[in-house]
Parts: sequence; structure tokens; C-alpha cells
Amino acid sequence: MASYDNSRYTYAQVLSGTGYYKQDSNLKYSLGVKTMQTKLNNAGFWCGTPDGKFGADTDAMVRNFQDAYGLTVDGATGQSTLAKLDAVSPSSSSFSKTSGTYGVYFDSANKRFLHNQQIVYERLKNAGLRDIAIAGFMGNFEAEHEFKTSMSGTGGAVGLVQWADSRKTNLQKYASALNKDILLITVQAGFILEECKQGGTYADSVAVSCLKNLKNTSTVKTVRNAADYVTAQYERCHNHASWTAVQNCSSCTTSRHSESANDYNGKYYLDTPKRRGYAQAYYDSMY
Repeated sequence: MASYDNSRYTYAQVLSGTGYYKQDSNLKYSLGVKTMQTKLNNAGFWCGTPDGKFGADTDAMVRNFQDAYGLTVDGATGQSTLAKLDAVSPSSSSFSKTSGTYGVYFDSANKRFLHNQQIVYERLKNAGLRDIAIAGFMGNFEAEHEFKTSMSGTGGAVGLVQWADSRKTNLQKYASALNKDILLITVQAGFILEECKQGGTYADSVAVSCLKNLKNTSTVKTVRNAADYVTAQYERCHNHASWTAVQNCSSCTTSRHSESANDYNGKYYLDTPKRRGYAQAYYDSMY
């Protein structure tokens, strides 16, 4: 990624065919980019709070917008992308955050989540998962990387799941085999199911076990159960064996953990309150 001065062009200029916007390593402010981010948000392609800086997360969302509307997926936001954006973006967003500590954005009139969240929901639903299990996945993804598909994260982890090591390599291979942009939510949502497919090319044995457990109605009965199983068997984030270990950890923030152990294995995982809370919020929105 190179430096690029998006402030050279107004939104009107790009819309008329002069110049374009693209990812900028220096994150220089551009009013036109801020306008674009606001319109993407209103259309359900969430960029976060519009700040006028074309970073990795905005780039990923632009590519997802381009893919959703059959445009060239290159992250360069020129005349054709802005014209389509103007055509589909309402003047104000129909998405609002649900109540509670762990609210999620939902369009209650049209019964839809934001674009990336909706794609994941539909893929998991079409795969035959119960809403309880889907909520378990979605709560974890919200807590993990806010459904961002950008190739950035702690320790080189990437994507909405924050895949790392061999799982990251498999994601790259999967996208390459499809000849698709790795930043697309359709690619990453598809890879989730590939990891959980027993005997598949990209199968991950623990993820396969996770899916089996989620489908077992005598094992996973509640949203909390589902969130905890996904945390332990699919996300596999930082954890401790006991609550005392959490309290004695000099680098840990106890508020990011829960004194209530994981339902699957009794361990104490990072951001458990968020994972459970968002899972419940997604589940509640489905009804």
C-alpha cells in the first residue's frame, strides 16, 4: 500500500469522472472520503464512524460493496462506484443499534443485519444451522473483529475470524482457488463452512468438532452454550485455566473476562462477556 492523497478530489469531482479514491498509507483526511464512508454506512456497508481516512477497513468495505453490485473489485472508488453508491444509499441509515450493553446494528423494518453480518447469517442459515448456533458464531465474530474482513490484526491474524498460522494460509489458498479477492465477505463466510466440513480440503479438526456440537440439541441448548463452544473450539482465543490465573495475570484486564467459566471446557477466555453478550443480541434480533 502506497501513500495517496485523496484530498485532491472532491466527491463531486470523482462522481463526474475526475480522479478516484483509494487506500492511503498516510491516512490523510479527505472530506470526499468521509462523504463516501457515510453513504456506505447508510447502505449497510459499515465503515465505522466516518473519519475521512481511507484505511484498510474502508478499503475492504469498498471491495465488498463493489462485489455486491457487480462492479470491478479493486478498491479504487471512481465514478462507477460512487454512482452506484449514490443510487443505492438512502439519505439516512435504516440501521439502528439494538438496546443493551452489547447492541448490534439491525434494520428492523426490513429484518436485515448490516451487509457483512447478513452474508454470514445467510450462509450459516443455508448450511442448516439453528439460530442459536448462528448467534454463537456471530457474537464471537463481532467481539473478535467487528465483522471486518481486512487483513489486519494482532500478531498477523487476518479477517473477520482473525485467522492465523495454518488457518490463515488455508484461507489464502481457498481465496486463490476461487480466484476471488480475499477481502470479500462472501469468500470468508464460505471459508468458515469449509473449515467445519469433515473431510474437506480445508477442514480443521477442532472446527469440525465444533460444528457437530453446535448441531447437537442435547449438548448446545442455549445461546450462551453456543457462544462458549464457538469461543473454545472455533475461535480458540487467549485463555487461562482458572479464575485465579486471570487475576494473577499482570497483562490481563479482569473486566475482559468472566468469572463464569466456559461451558465447553471450564476455561476462562478473553472477551467472554462480549462474546456472550453479542451472541444474545444477534439472537434477539432474529426474533
